[in-house]
Amino acid sequence: MGVNVVPASVQRYVGSYRMSSISVMRIELQKGQLFALSSGTPPQKLTRLSSHRYRFGRYDAYVRFAVNSAGQVNGLVFQQNGAVTEAPRIGGGGVDAVKKLVAERVHAQTATLGSASALRHLIRSIQSGKPDYSELSPQLAAGTRALLHHLQAKLTPLGALRSVDFLGVNSLGWDRYVVHLQHGTADVDIALDAYGIVVGAGITHLREDSRPL
Repeated sequence: MGVNVVPASVQRYVGSYRMSSISVMRIELQKGQLFALSSGTPPQKLTRLSSHRYRFGRYDAYVRFAVNSAGQVNGLVFQQNGAVTEAPRIGGGGVDAVKKLVAERVHAQTATLGSASALRHLIRSIQSGKPDYSELSPQLAAGTRALLHHLQAKLTPLGALRSVDFLGVNSLGWDRYVVHLQHGTADVDIALDAYGIVVGAGITHLREDSRPL
């Protein structure tokens, strides 16, 4: 029976890479195939395109491993929607630090300082069609640009923002809010890094008030 031998050049990519202060991408080998794993998302197959460069799942997204002159992999570059995120390689101590930070947030169930203000600004700026991309991470900014018309179509009919109420912290360490608008509500999760940059945001549910014709 044959034995699959995985080249050392592929094995060296296996490890953990810090995408943000609260998120890590883990590269693993499964039966000779590289996969990218991140909390809250299914594993994504990495398909080799060229030296050190792989396609990320079936998306228009790519991973390029950073290799120094000694052949050591010291990070990766994630590319999607024209944006680039550089993720340094981290060891077990670095992974534990990220896990500890997330666990502390989940345990405390306390809103991150500035997240409510950032959320209000983000909602209003999307409705106006003029998001402040400097306040978003490169990946989130690129995704927001790509989906801006779609997001506007969802949020604009609900009218002006009235208030936001903190609901808690989800398992990823993101703050959960319900956003009250003139004609409905939206459940939104948002995550800020240590510098106050929004690194994640997502609408999980929309409810439009019933109005007479």
